[in-house]
Amino acid sequence: MSEASLADLWRRMSSSLRLRPVEQPAEAFDPDLQLGLALGTLAWAGEPCRQSGWWQCGQADDRLGVFGGAVQFLREGQVVPQALLLPRPSVWQKVRGLQPGFESATPTSWRLADKRVRARHHDPAGLAPAAPAALALDTDGAAAALGSTVDTGAMCPASGWWRCVDDQAEDGARWFAQGAVLPPATYRQPASGMQRAARRDRLVVYPSSWRLMRAAPAVPGAHVAAGAATPA
Repeated sequence: MSEASLADLWRRMSSSLRLRPVEQPAEAFDPDLQLGLALGTLAWAGEPCRQSGWWQCGQADDRLGVFGGAVQFLREGQVVPQALLLPRPSVWQKVRGLQPGFESATPTSWRLADKRVRARHHDPAGLAPAAPAALALDTDGAAAALGSTVDTGAMCPASGWWRCVDDQAEDGARWFAQGAVLPPATYRQPASGMQRAARRDRLVVYPSSWRLMRAAPAVPGAHVAAGAATPA
């Protein structure tokens, strides 16, 4: 074929080419996952949260902790918080039992890390677990105001993050579901004698109180969940 014939043949062939639609593989259905924003989406302190889920503070690192946890549950519509950053205390501050904290002059950034609306269930080793309620509670029932305190042994009135009022406790902030029986606080007793030689501290539990730091929307079935430590 001549060059002109080849060019004409190619024009006729290329004009008939069409893109074939390709179906995306179906993802496994997970009722806890929400559609909407993509993972990694950023939000800034002071803005309304655009989707409920677990958001990771962009200012947290190995040297800076975040009050309430580096990953926190934010509800759609609530104001994205300015993170209270917790640097490592000095030796003198440790002796006095003080934890320094400060807020950045710029708005805190938060990255969407998990779209699930339920608590992450990974029980920290050594901490006293919350006992599930004997009977399921109505998820539209009683709620608790932020800052409310509830004693060990009482039923948790609202799902969310509760912080032990005693700063000496190992618990810190933990997730408790509505209806769970709040556990005693866990303390680390310094080792002595043979225990010190084996580098084994003893954990003991005592009744304490818990303060609601951040409430979460009630989710059907969440009342059976046990307490969990703040996600790292």
